Amino acid sequence: MNQQNESSANRSEPATAVGRKKLAASCVLYGCLFSLLLVVLLLLGGSYYGYRLLQGQLNRYTSETPSDLPTIEYTPEQWTILKAKIDLFKKTAEQAETAADLVLTADDINALLAKDKDMRGTIHITIHDGQVFGDVSIPTDFLPGGIGRYFNASGTFDVSLVDGLLVVTLDSATVQGETLPSNFIAEMHENNLTPDTYHQGETADLLRRLENLTIADGKIILTSRVDEAVSTDFDKSPPDAAESRHELENAATP
Repeated sequence: MNQQNESSANRSEPATAVGRKKLAASCVLYGCLFSLLLVVLLLLGGSYYGYRLLQGQLNRYTSETPSDLPTIEYTPEQWTILKAKIDLFKKTAEQAETAADLVLTADDINALLAKDKDMRGTIHITIHDGQVFGDVSIPTDFLPGGIGRYFNASGTFDVSLVDGLLVVTLDSATVQGETLPSNFIAEMHENNLTPDTYHQGETADLLRRLENLTIADGKIILTSRVDEAVSTDFDKSPPDAAESRHELENAATP
């Protein structure tokens, strides 16, 4: 029995490694943006909770066919404008002399996703009512018994920034058209789904240079800090979701 448990644990290691590797690679591209979009990947490939949900239930939670997700293609001219906008924001944030806003539409983010060959066709997001909505269709080849199958899911996420720490929590989710159990959602809602971003060099540094992150009018707006010391303490632990929400509530109280 112990040998079986050890074997199962060993088989789960590639899934964890693949999930974290994809997340890290995506976060390097223009900083923290992909952290908002890949939380379902964390559930599937890098998270204990997602693996526990899928283990032994692949037929229920996966399909032999992928979802047909839309792909946003930008023209060379659009890419030039978007890249220049992002590069200018990063430069301004690093100098910290003046405030700057980086305004990104859902199309901007989807175009960035489509540019990555690993992400292309697997994720599509929309932004409205102050939340990020994501649809995913991810091959499960890295899971035991998952070869040739796909994890098709939709999720709604709350996103905030607290003292340079990105907090993303799951608000609701459906898998194969089936709403996930409320106790699972409640458990996930108490966990910040982007802890790895605090240990990814350039991404962590950029996050600590942000003053605010807001979602309004179908856009994600990042605001840089001005004339403030930027922490380089990469060992600082990210807050859990409950602590982050408590800090936000206190800040809003007169």
